[in-house]
Amino acid sequence: MNYNLPVLGLPTPLRCLTFNASGQITVINVDKEGDPIVRVLREADADPDPSKGVVAASLDSKRHKLAVARKDGTVDLLNPHTGDVYCHNILVSDIQRGEGDIVGLHIRANYSTKRSCNILTCTTKGRVHILSLNQDGSHKKRNEWNVNSQGRTHFCQMDATEDYFVFGGSPDALSVWKVEECIWKLEDPKNKCVRETFFTCATFMEDNEETLVAGNNMHEVVVYDTKCWMGNPELKVTFWEEENLEYWVPITAIANDLSGTKVYIGNDSGDLASVDISSGRVIKCFENLKRWPHKDSQTRKVSKSPIQNNSIKFIARDTQHPLISSSLDSHLRFWNEDSGKLLSTVYPMQDLTTVIFDSC
Repeated sequence: MNYNLPVLGLPTPLRCLTFNASGQITVINVDKEGDPIVRVLREADADPDPSKGVVAASLDSKRHKLAVARKDGTVDLLNPHTGDVYCHNILVSDIQRGEGDIVGLHIRANYSTKRSCNILTCTTKGRVHILSLNQDGSHKKRNEWNVNSQGRTHFCQMDATEDYFVFGGSPDALSVWKVEECIWKLEDPKNKCVRETFFTCATFMEDNEETLVAGNNMHEVVVYDTKCWMGNPELKVTFWEEENLEYWVPITAIANDLSGTKVYIGNDSGDLASVDISSGRVIKCFENLKRWPHKDSQTRKVSKSPIQNNSIKFIARDTQHPLISSSLDSHLRFWNEDSGKLLSTVYPMQDLTTVIFDSC
């Protein structure tokens, strides 16, 4: 497979795993000398099956375990370095019986051992499962509960302690759980717009499960304090097309920063920016974004031109280098988060679904 991988300016060493809609897993490795090595960890089936596309993935670098969720509702556990499969085709959600597609997968490394991997999955129906996947190929379901019985769940995210999870979707569903106990829920949000709103992504701030930052389909990034049960936002950052207020640009991806004071956000038009969550100030724009002042200090409007049809599917933050990546038009782009400079672009000729930086 051909890859366009200019590595000039990339920090070294660098290793990341990419996943695509055909089910293929690829490793991109840049050594200390700056030489790129691209290899396929797991090939897609010879006869392409859309149901085997990767929808979510999670990595335990210390124990060399990689969990992969596929579109058909199954989960695999494998070695991220050798590609050896420990567990294969473990059915978590029966799509045929209407249990919903998997939308989130997380390895709980703190609750795993050398031979057993503790994972949490969530489906569009709001069904959450905790399973133990063992290195000998066996598995066992530990817990199961529902987080959204009235709508559709779009995502789930885990905090740094691996004890707290945020689930979000429609209609206006957003809740924080400590395993099976709901500790915070957005109650009766007041929305004056006639259009149905739903949450598209969210993240906890670094080492702070009480601060939650969520994005929705109404071009808003909202900061919540989960200690407050009223559900009133602490801050709103609004992205919209200034000349056409009826054009909504959904927030499609969000990631926290190690500093604990800012987040990276991407939207359906291909814009990428970093935002200070204490003030709502746009710190840096990675695309053609301009800050637009507003009289209300609690709201910031951002205007952009021209509109680009390049939805950002994910944002990944690397813990070892000042680097983040995002997917635009099936491209994987590496950015310097300090300067906002585009360092490198990879075109894997496949529809990427996610990427994970491997710090080991």
